[in-house]
Amino acid sequence: MKRAIGAALLLVILLSAAFFGLTGSGRQVAHRISSNLHQELHSLRHPGSTVDLSGPPSDQLLVGPVGSSEPLHAPVMPIYQSGGLTAAWQDWSWAAHTLKVRPAGAGPSAIAVTYGAWAGLYFHAVQPIGVWGGSLELTLGGGTSGGQQLAVAFLNGSGNWGKRVSLSPYLPQGKVPAARWITVRVPLLASLARGATIGGVVLQENAGKAQPTMYVSRIALAVAGLADFQVGRAAITLKLNAKAGRHAISPYIYGLAAGGGPTYDQQVRPTMIRWGGNPSSRYNWKLGNAWNTASDYYFENTNYGNSSGSVADGEVAGSKRIGAAEWLTIPTLGWVAKDTTSFSFPGPDGKPTNGQSSSCTNRKVTADPARTSIHVGTSFMQDWVRHLQSSNLSVQFFSMDNEPELWGTTHYDVHPTCTSYDEIFKEFTTYATAIKAVAPQSMVTGPATCCWYYYWNSMAGASDKTQHGNTEFLPWFLAAVRKHDEQSKQRTLDVLDIHYYPEGYYNDNSDAVTSAWRLLETRSLWDPSFVDHSWIGQPIQLVPRMQTLIAQQYPGTRLAIGEWNFGADTTMNGGLAIADVLGIFGQQGVYMSAYWRNPPGGSPGALAYQMYRNYDGHGASFGETSVQTSSSDRDRVAIYASLRKSDGHLVTMLINKMPTTEAISSIQVSGFQPGHTSIFRYDASHPVAIQPAGRMALAAHGTVTLPPYSITVLDSSPAARH
Repeated sequence: MKRAIGAALLLVILLSAAFFGLTGSGRQVAHRISSNLHQELHSLRHPGSTVDLSGPPSDQLLVGPVGSSEPLHAPVMPIYQSGGLTAAWQDWSWAAHTLKVRPAGAGPSAIAVTYGAWAGLYFHAVQPIGVWGGSLELTLGGGTSGGQQLAVAFLNGSGNWGKRVSLSPYLPQGKVPAARWITVRVPLLASLARGATIGGVVLQENAGKAQPTMYVSRIALAVAGLADFQVGRAAITLKLNAKAGRHAISPYIYGLAAGGGPTYDQQVRPTMIRWGGNPSSRYNWKLGNAWNTASDYYFENTNYGNSSGSVADGEVAGSKRIGAAEWLTIPTLGWVAKDTTSFSFPGPDGKPTNGQSSSCTNRKVTADPARTSIHVGTSFMQDWVRHLQSSNLSVQFFSMDNEPELWGTTHYDVHPTCTSYDEIFKEFTTYATAIKAVAPQSMVTGPATCCWYYYWNSMAGASDKTQHGNTEFLPWFLAAVRKHDEQSKQRTLDVLDIHYYPEGYYNDNSDAVTSAWRLLETRSLWDPSFVDHSWIGQPIQLVPRMQTLIAQQYPGTRLAIGEWNFGADTTMNGGLAIADVLGIFGQQGVYMSAYWRNPPGGSPGALAYQMYRNYDGHGASFGETSVQTSSSDRDRVAIYASLRKSDGHLVTMLINKMPTTEAISSIQVSGFQPGHTSIFRYDASHPVAIQPAGRMALAAHGTVTLPPYSITVLDSSPAARH
């Protein structure tokens, strides 16, 4: 949402409040750089240089402890120089200042600024600027007193604040020196995520008190764009320690929402199949082939081309044949399809309509639920589970319905009210208790929440949250289920299930900018320093955030990403995103995941799965134990590594995310002495199959060359013992 700027007084009040919130007790917008990132960043590279304030600014730069892992060519874009702002920038400052003064002596014209507590110089970009690297350069003079303590921050193109960066590490003794000029360079990626936009630059007082007058003679951006980021060979340092960071990789993270047939399943070898989606809320197991399409398609009953027989039985049997676990959705909505032909909203011509796009928040027309559906309860679902058990089709995981927070839209014809906190809790615990009674060895998952907004809210609106102590939904749900389970002395929730589709990238677009962003967005799964570029406008860090919620509200619960998709899975870009996400899920300790739905056979997405599950065509797979890895530039080359129990092999996954750039990567291996290392690769030069790529000698210090847009597996046997 764009920031609306009114009168100057309003601007001062809003900005002061925003900055005070960053530094005081208000809502924390700034975020910490992760410890992994700190390990990758450069230390002090050039000594600072100070000169008399009456002379010209120094040409030397004092570069602080944060920098890019690789310098990028970055054209310089002046913001302030020669005593004035350039045309592309506007002065929105709220610190007392004069744009053009001449300090004592023969020095350059400069901004004279007298800071009050938390006051700032703020220069607004007329047009947002895309950032893929580069730096902010500042030439500062402390005046006769010196000692000023400052920070810099950036607004992105949507008006959201990036991380506020103290200048103390960039300045001698952490302060602007008196009677001297000093020039510092602050890497843009210290504040903004790669691929973000700059909509404004702020130089702010950082000690919470008034400061003596100081001077700023030059402000400039050296901005590397997308093209600068993607050209030339890239030197990346990769590290792997096979004795550190060990933890189990769940076998259930390689799931799909549907199998792809015998040949597909044999090649891709998914470890789990999920029976879900909107129609699953209305599946009638007794008819065996009857669903309602819900709002996905005119609220029609259908058999989806299955003329007879039990489709669910066939699904579970198919999963068993390929050795995959089954994750079956149990309808808790209370209504299932009564046939395969009825529909809820007939039009004047008698044909199905969408009910004028009605929803629980916009009720234009309503439907009689009995027109398409029959009312059922827990006993109906218990009978289904018993039927499966008696057919030797026992199920390991049961999901309590699908995205119940959306019933008031997706299943409006039978559920015209907006779902509340209490209803989701009640239906979950009622049905979960019933399923546990007949399948105590199976695990129950829920609440299968669709998306970011509904992790924290319900469709019943703000009043619903208010009635629950203003507690956000998922923390409330976990705590409520825990209390219920402790009272009943039976756990009903084994796995917290959420769905995740990155905002703006679950599509088939494959232009250069969307493709680059898609690969950056995988950071939203784990990185506390990555500010999401969508309307969310804050770090998502999805997996650690959910794991923290679980630890706080219901320890022992596991985490599932029941649906996920980063889009464009028929392109190399989409395939790389899938490979990166699967690596992250294993590295971060996700217990279950199911891709929606399945990448087409032979596509880059399917082959990305195969790189983890069957890279040699004979069942060789990524290992069961994750080990510690790091990359000096994870946005360009990602590394994941594992130990395989069956043969002790070290299996390393390398993903070059650059579309046209070959990565020359040094790789440092510790904690494992490799014997032979076989290479398997998937890249654009062989887009329809994984290729064996020979062998290499993987030692403590080695080099590996990764083609552009490629996924590479290094399969290393342990050295023979003598």
